[in-house]
Amino acid sequence: MGADMKKRRSRLAGLEDALTADSHNQEAPSSEETPASKKPHFTKSLEVFDKDLSSRMAELERLKKQAPREIGTDQVSDSRFSDRIDVRDDLAGLVDSIKQDGQRLPILVRTKTSGPLPYEVVYGRRRLAACRELGRPVLAIIADMDEAEAVLLQGVENAERLETSYIERASFAHQLRQAGYDGRDIERVLGKDAPEISRMKSLMETLPDGLVQALGPVKDGRRPFEGLQKAIAQSKLDGQEIIQLVDRDLPVGRRVNALTTAVGSAGRSDAPAKKPTAESVAGKITATRSGNGLVVKAAAKEEAEFLDFVRDRLPDMYDQWKEAKS
Repeated sequence: MGADMKKRRSRLAGLEDALTADSHNQEAPSSEETPASKKPHFTKSLEVFDKDLSSRMAELERLKKQAPREIGTDQVSDSRFSDRIDVRDDLAGLVDSIKQDGQRLPILVRTKTSGPLPYEVVYGRRRLAACRELGRPVLAIIADMDEAEAVLLQGVENAERLETSYIERASFAHQLRQAGYDGRDIERVLGKDAPEISRMKSLMETLPDGLVQALGPVKDGRRPFEGLQKAIAQSKLDGQEIIQLVDRDLPVGRRVNALTTAVGSAGRSDAPAKKPTAESVAGKITATRSGNGLVVKAAAKEEAEFLDFVRDRLPDMYDQWKEAKS
């Protein structure tokens, strides 16, 4: 087991220790929501995170052995902090798995004393979404915790399972910062050091509002986004112009690099940025031009052979174009 994984497991186990202790506490809980006038903070002592590794892992196993129960998905609200761009991304496989084999892993929810619903999801959002789609109850472990503890566990669980992308973690950190959590708290939630959290902060302050959602659930790492950040910082485009340059016809994995190129090209031109334009031929063939790209699509299978026709004639078409220019 690598040092990073040991550290993640240690943090998760330590927090689970705190949650288990809370679930046995019979004292009346304090208000679970963070007052707007009070800066949010983590109430658990750092001593929780200083216990030895074996103790933490034992407490984690004890929590996992607690009996989950089925609750209606209409009784569970979403957290105000989203750690995913699109919880439905690639959800079909999970839906099929739960439909065929049942829900193998429970989600974690916390009880709420205010609001219309009795529970709020802490982690397991995709499993919750899949059960909602299937119209079946969700298997859940129910714990008592405040929002700060829920946020910490949400971040630690994501680090443990390595499920979220770089931009999803950066967006999550941005939401926490806007809610009043300080840098040290965010470092603990994401398991990242101060320089990394600072880089995420700088990125999110550069990207215009709405761009992350427009790009979709991209899985790119840090460096492609640093390239995009640099291009945006050097351009004179406003936020809406940048969002309009996102080519949604491209696969999600190619959008960041394509947008970086488009922003850079628009920044070097005196002409205003243009959004991708599409032309249709009798509603059967659509050609969309964006920057240096051209996407040709057939509306039906009958017209799909036309795409082969165009592809096979591209060399001749290029030669004809060159000859016409000379």
